[in-house]
Amino acid sequence: DIVSGLLLFLAPACGLIIRFMVGYGKR
Repeated sequence: DIVSGLLLFLAPACGLIIRFMVGYGKR
């Protein structure tokens, strides 16, 4: 399924972005 594949790809990307934003804000 394309949707599930996209979700599996976007989930980690979103987590990485959030982590980057949190780390950037803490600095």
